[in-house]
Amino acid sequence: MLRFSPRAKALLERARRPLTMFAIGAALAAPASAFIMREDATRAGVGSGASARTSAWLGAATGSTLDRRERAEAEMTLGLSRLYSVPVGVAAEIQKAASSQGITPRLAFGLVHTESEFKRTAVSPVGAIGYTQVMPGTAQDLKPGTTRSDLFDGGTNLQLGFRYLKSLIDRYDGNVRLALTAYNRGPGIVDRLVKRGRNPENGYATKVLADPSTLNRAEEIAQLAAVARAHQATERAHHARQPTVHHARHHTARKARRKRSRRR
Repeated sequence: MLRFSPRAKALLERARRPLTMFAIGAALAAPASAFIMREDATRAGVGSGASARTSAWLGAATGSTLDRRERAEAEMTLGLSRLYSVPVGVAAEIQKAASSQGITPRLAFGLVHTESEFKRTAVSPVGAIGYTQVMPGTAQDLKPGTTRSDLFDGGTNLQLGFRYLKSLIDRYDGNVRLALTAYNRGPGIVDRLVKRGRNPENGYATKVLADPSTLNRAEEIAQLAAVARAHQATERAHHARQPTVHHARHHTARKARRKRSRRR
């Protein structure tokens, strides 16, 4: 049995409480961290292995035993997640689907941001669904048997949307801008306009291909412009009332002068 000197015993007693508290805190933090990661995965609409994959991505960013390719993919995922302000699970799901369909991450993220602003359950007024706003009829053509409810699954929606975009890129011989315009307006309309010698673009391709670093700044400018327009409208309304006010004051003053002159 080990024997300690009185001084050593005092030091052990002094260190026991903070060490105990640290151990309790670590035990409580572990399940809480797992719960947060599960919640993030649920909100992101990704598979059941999202928590494990998220741990791997975070580990890659801080230097883990992953190989160079896996580390590069993890760093790209984290970078895209920060750039577009989306959960890591969503970023990884988009990146994975884009890679499987031969779409660059830059194009894939631009498409999803433009179509749904990364909302998995988004539904347009005409019935387009999900991240890539796929129409149920288009989904049936791409993958027979796909139901409307299937399009609310993030992975399925991304796969079909990117497959459709890739088919349009191939159709227009690699012209990404023309393919994006057809994605938005429909290939029939684009083909007719091109055949007539007209430019079918409507600004959609420019929006999808915009520099993502300018997205927040563009939204801020739009908000400032809206505030400025509201202020200008208020000013115009104020100035429009001024002549009436001045006119009424003028007549009141004239009446007062007439009364004073009559009394004299």
